[in-house]
Amino acid sequence: MFTGSYMLGSTGIKYRNQNIQKLEWLPDGPPVRGRSEPGLIKERAELVYQLVPGRMKNLVIINTSYLDFECIQAAADIGEKYADNVIVITSLMSRLTHAIRNLAEFWNPPENEIILIVTVTSIFAEFVILRRDQSFQLYIAEYFERKPEDCSKIFPDVYRDFYPHATVFLVHDDYGNLANDLKTQYQPENCFIKSFRRWDYPILWGGIFYGDTNEQDFDPRYRIKNFSDGIETTIGRSQKRHVILPDRTPVPCDIYGFDGTPQPIQLYFFHEHFLIYEKLVYQQRKATINVIQATGSSRQLIGYFDKRGVPYLKDNAGTLNCKNLVYGSFAPNSVVKAHNPTFESEYNSSTAKTVEKESSNVVFLFQNNQCAVEAYKNDGMERIKNSEGNEWTPLYLSMANEAPEIGERAVKDYQRSPKYVIYDVFKIIGKPINEIIINPEWGFTLIEDEGIVYFQVETPSGPSGLFSQQLVISVFLKAMKIRAESAFNNTVLSEIRLSTNFKLSESQKTIFKEAALKNRLKILSFIITE
Repeated sequence: MFTGSYMLGSTGIKYRNQNIQKLEWLPDGPPVRGRSEPGLIKERAELVYQLVPGRMKNLVIINTSYLDFECIQAAADIGEKYADNVIVITSLMSRLTHAIRNLAEFWNPPENEIILIVTVTSIFAEFVILRRDQSFQLYIAEYFERKPEDCSKIFPDVYRDFYPHATVFLVHDDYGNLANDLKTQYQPENCFIKSFRRWDYPILWGGIFYGDTNEQDFDPRYRIKNFSDGIETTIGRSQKRHVILPDRTPVPCDIYGFDGTPQPIQLYFFHEHFLIYEKLVYQQRKATINVIQATGSSRQLIGYFDKRGVPYLKDNAGTLNCKNLVYGSFAPNSVVKAHNPTFESEYNSSTAKTVEKESSNVVFLFQNNQCAVEAYKNDGMERIKNSEGNEWTPLYLSMANEAPEIGERAVKDYQRSPKYVIYDVFKIIGKPINEIIINPEWGFTLIEDEGIVYFQVETPSGPSGLFSQQLVISVFLKAMKIRAESAFNNTVLSEIRLSTNFKLSESQKTIFKEAALKNRLKILSFIITE
């Protein structure tokens, strides 16, 4: 039996079995232009599926053009006539599957494996970090895009931050020299360069590999659990962007509304890169044709992705008719309801996994001499307020009462007597003493001992002992950890992501990591925001 790979809406299909491997197109030639609608998509898909010379065991449909829910349903439903199993995957999933094929053919995956995949095209460079969870399942831990010309500047920092066990460059032919230069200069471990001339080449091959159940050709330990594209809407007169379903939520999953004013809403996919004729573009497309009446409640169930990865909205009667089909090797272990934008593999409902999922979706932010905590709750990232009812906490540490106090209370102490308070920490930490610009208004003192800079501050009983930079940062992290854990009913927090609006030096990152360890925290990644 055959495995088929079909780019939704196109007029061609790639298929293979043990003896045949071919890409065929409808005799009329290139893809049909014009608006796609379910009837035409269904008719076209059936003609394309008939090009395969035998029944398919697995048909993989890739939504590369971000067609709406109804078009996806049409192509998937007609596919059941020609294939035992049908699954819909994203363009990103297909690219990643193609990229790691070499590893899946021969590589014995190490424990705690990290894989870096760098995709470079004429209009964007994409960085993806794959990790393994406690069940040894691969998931997307990090994902971000930059301009292609920035790839060489960013790569060394990304590589040093993660030290991946394997690195894959998936590059357009025009950027082959860039990949070779980076490989030669940095000599990444287990490095592969995979080039392509046409954008559909890695997409179609990725679909074939994802659908191939022959373990000799593709090690199932390298199969990433299927996930959805992101769904969003705009709400209110200001047309504020609101995420309905985070990008890369594992499927099957439910789609919920939002808390707010009842109103009609239109669902959209996130802005994405996709091919229009022969050109890659960056656009947003409608996820549904029909407008939905939102009740103003995040408990409103407005749709779902079924086990195949096919999305549905509730029908006119207000009911959901999920097929609940099991599709061989594609069937997930359980249904997920708590959407997770980063850890795609967290679909098991065990207590241990719940703790890991919640921990991994906490971000500690440091911006403009303030800090804040964001946690993934109620289908979105929420800012957790401090004990004063504020989202942002000033980076001030006071010893006016002998015991350390931070935030608003420390600011009040500073206003009364600056000699008790440490502040401006990012002007100091991670720097040798000769690079620190001393502010004569500082009430604290910097003391160097064997090349290490320490803080000393006054207390009511006299000068304090020497505070290491790690200790000062750990005081802030401790308060932030307590705030985050309170948001999850005192679930123990073990992993965070750290975000700054400035670039941290390697020495500053080391200080943060050591400060985090003092609080039994692991920093998964450092993020730079605008």
